[in-house]
Formats: sequence, C-alpha cells, structure tokens
Amino acid sequence: MDKCKICNGQCELGFVNCEVCRIVQRRIQREYRLRLKHKGLCIKCGKNKVNLPHVKCEICITKQSEWQRKKSSENLKMNKCADCSMLKIGVRFCEDCCLKRTASKRLGDVSRWKDLKVIYDKQHGICPYVGSKLTLGMDAALDHIIPLSGGGTNDNMNLQWVHRKANEMKWHYTEQDFLNFVKLIYENRKLNIK
Repeated sequence: MDKCKICNGQCELGFVNCEVCRIVQRRIQREYRLRLKHKGLCIKCGKNKVNLPHVKCEICITKQSEWQRKKSSENLKMNKCADCSMLKIGVRFCEDCCLKRTASKRLGDVSRWKDLKVIYDKQHGICPYVGSKLTLGMDAALDHIIPLSGGGTNDNMNLQWVHRKANEMKWHYTEQDFLNFVKLIYENRKLNIK
C-alpha cells in the first residue's frame, strides 16, 4: 500500500490518492465544471465562451476529436477496438462496443447492450434464416421479428440477430411474410429450372 498524496493515508495499489480523497476531488471538479457551465465558459479549459448546447469550446472540441481520431487509428493498427482498446472482433470494434453502438442506434438506449448480448448468446451467434455463424461488427444485424412499422416493439422477445443480407432482404416484412416470400421465390426458381 502507498501513501495518499493528499492526506498521507493508505491508498490502494496503483492509485496516488485514497478512495475518500478521490471522491472529494471528483466532487470538487464537478462543482467547478458546473460553475463554468453557468458562466457560459468551456468546462475543459475554463477560458473560452461556448456555443450552446455545447459545454466545451470549439478549440477543446477540435483537440478532443483529433485525439480520439489519433487514438482510434493507433488502436486499429494494433488490432484493437477503436473505442475502448480491447481486442477487436469485427472491422473496428470489440464485441461490447459493437453491442453498445447497436443498442444506441437501433433501440435508442445504450444500456440495452446487455440485452442484445443475451439474445446473441441465446442464438449461439447463429442466424436463424441462413444458419451461418454471425460476427458482430461484420455480418450480424439486429432484426425486429415484427417490424416497428408493423406495430412491433423493441422488447427482447421481438429481437433477433440475423445475417446482414437477410435483414436487408426482410426489410419491413414480418418474419412469416418474409419466409413465405422466400418460399415463393424458391418454388418459382425450381419450376423454371426444369
């Protein structure tokens, strides 16, 4: 155990401050940022005026974006997730980040990523339409069994992981309508081949 840099008490391995001092520091930083925000100043540099609804000035936003782009590029070169630096599974992201992005984009709630993981695991990562193994971030797509346009919901029971191309083909059809349509195509092709 090391000594806390603020109070000289015991702190956990890898930390420079004890837990109590870290909590106090976070509270002080939060209050400082709130004061800056109420004054219309950047919460990062504390100097420049901000353009609402932002809380950071253009200079700090640009610096942060450049840093994120650089970090993402470095991560990708090392076969790591562009967002969190974990080992990636898809083209750019790790499994968790793929799930979080899908939950945010398709369900409007990033916290639902664990639900999507449960659904993926329950399916053993297999597409129910084509039977192939799905890879998140590559060929897996989230499908609404009953489309939202047809009265479907974002409930877990109405969600499944399917191959991206199957999802594009299914489009706004219900699962049964889609399967009937595929069967019609197959039967027509079978008749025309003979």
